[in-house]
Amino acid sequence: MPKQLRHKVLSLENIEKEQLRGLHSQLWIKCENCFRVTQVMTGKVHDGNKNSKVFDVNSKIVLGAVHAGVGHTALNKILACLNVPQISDTLFKRYEREVGPAIEKAAEESCKKAAQEERHLIIENIDKLCEELPQEIVEEIYPHLNNLRSNNPPEQNLVSDNLDEAAHSKIFDSSIGEIINIVVSYDMGWSKRGNGRSYDSLNGYGCIIGFLSGKILDYGTRNRKYWCKRGAFNGTSSPKVVLKDPELYTHLYNLFGKYANNAHKIAFSASSQANENVNNIMAHKAPKSRCYSMSESSDYRYASAVCSKNDGESYLLEVYKILTLSPGKNTELYASRYDKKRRDRAKKAKLLSAKVRRNLLAENREKLRKKNEKTEGLQYESNCGLSNDNNINEVVDANIASICQDNFLITLDNCDIVYFDLETSGFGKFNEILQIAAMYEEHEFSIYINPTKEISSEASLHTGLRNISGQLYLRDKKVETVPLKDALSSFLKFLDLSPKPCVLVAHNSSFDSSFFIRAVVQCNMILEFKKIAGFSDSLSLFKKRLASRKGPGQFKLGTLAKDFLKIESTDNFHEALYDVKILKQLALSVLNIEEIYNNTKSWASLLTHTREEEKSKIMLLQLKPLKTVLTPGILKKMAIAKMT
Repeated sequence: MPKQLRHKVLSLENIEKEQLRGLHSQLWIKCENCFRVTQVMTGKVHDGNKNSKVFDVNSKIVLGAVHAGVGHTALNKILACLNVPQISDTLFKRYEREVGPAIEKAAEESCKKAAQEERHLIIENIDKLCEELPQEIVEEIYPHLNNLRSNNPPEQNLVSDNLDEAAHSKIFDSSIGEIINIVVSYDMGWSKRGNGRSYDSLNGYGCIIGFLSGKILDYGTRNRKYWCKRGAFNGTSSPKVVLKDPELYTHLYNLFGKYANNAHKIAFSASSQANENVNNIMAHKAPKSRCYSMSESSDYRYASAVCSKNDGESYLLEVYKILTLSPGKNTELYASRYDKKRRDRAKKAKLLSAKVRRNLLAENREKLRKKNEKTEGLQYESNCGLSNDNNINEVVDANIASICQDNFLITLDNCDIVYFDLETSGFGKFNEILQIAAMYEEHEFSIYINPTKEISSEASLHTGLRNISGQLYLRDKKVETVPLKDALSSFLKFLDLSPKPCVLVAHNSSFDSSFFIRAVVQCNMILEFKKIAGFSDSLSLFKKRLASRKGPGQFKLGTLAKDFLKIESTDNFHEALYDVKILKQLALSVLNIEEIYNNTKSWASLLTHTREEEKSKIMLLQLKPLKTVLTPGILKKMAIAKMT
């Protein structure tokens, strides 16, 4: 055959046969001159896991799907729109099991580099870190700090510019035995949302993040379905770790107790933002609305999230290298551009001007919300779309009318006394109850309620209660809290200890009763609290009985306790249960029991009064256009008379 015929260019018009392998094609093309059929590949090939030949384009598309957070179905939808043949589920899973271990290997290497970076940052910033942490914690995690400082010249500190990185490392290694304790934050998550009762996600994941580097130092995943397949446990019971050694238990209890007791001191320098960022990345890689937990897929996607957090988009190039794939100029260009944009955005977010702007926008949104709530009422609350305001008002009015029909005499024979107190987040109408405490005979009751709003600085100063990231703290110690309705239900069970209706005695009961009634109406529990006969105000009774006492603050609970009970310390006041105990002692020492009953305002009258006040305030809003021509007193009378 002549030489020139052998070099004839093959034409795609002469394809005899095509065999698809995912997105890769093998073509058999016939030569126009010699009629020989030649096999042609449409892409590159590399060695797979079992020394088999696999196609680059399939590995890349599956890696892209894992990286982008889509699965086999979503990928095929994209291919269908591009008029490209789809990939079978079996082929997708086979290639996912090829690229997945490569992603996990890249994540492992990334964590090792991040750990070394965290180590170097600790060496460079040890002085600053020790200033931020409590002294007892510093002595615990850096016991050789004094020895470390003694190895430095007096005129140099631990981060002197005269010492290079190698010198710092050498000093640390010789002083603390090559082990450096680091500060990390830990968080975990699940790929399926819990509903408050059922937590049955098939997999979970967690990671530790360096305090200074903000990068993931190590991570772990658990998959119940995958464990069963691998024979890690038989599936009949959850894996458990039982501590049977009392000495080990005591040691762990003391160890964690030290950090728990200092949580309020450490909290100011810590942030969960980095952990939330990782959970957010994972939510994009494996959305909770999709199930990737039936195989190793969820583990691969979390490894991808770890790589994205630590190295950005450039981790793709590392995975390509592990798989012996050529990245291509477009992949490299995308990774470099996106990572640069990411670094610029992070740098801009740390600027003082950006922080000021974020705080200003948040403050403006909060002001607008409060302004709208004053005129329109609450804009959002649980089940707000399931009920009608008019229907709710009708139910409340009907319940109050039912209570009014059950009036009875409030006497010593008919009722029992329960001493009662509340602690709140402030003194205004829109503040909330944070603690309910009561005492009946020798029975005590105290419960804390989940805070949903900010606690005013004045209230925190008096009560010692603070809302830190949605958690309630009493004098810098976290307390167990429950939802408002659960707290009211528990209080109702406490009142059932008395066989008779109860008179709630409170110091300045007009304040406590108004908050309590609003909470009862809010939770639609008016009829449930028929057990309450009424409220009696001890403050007015003390003023009548001790009329000779003059001057500001003479009838405060702390002042009365000091004068009549000889209690000098005022540190424990404004804790509801302590106040209730003191109030009971004062009432038994100073007041007459008959006076308490005679001074009681009935539960029905208080409900009616509170309801009428709310209605009149709504009417006042409708009369607002007349504000310029009528006095506030006239407007109030018109509102009470329901004139519009």
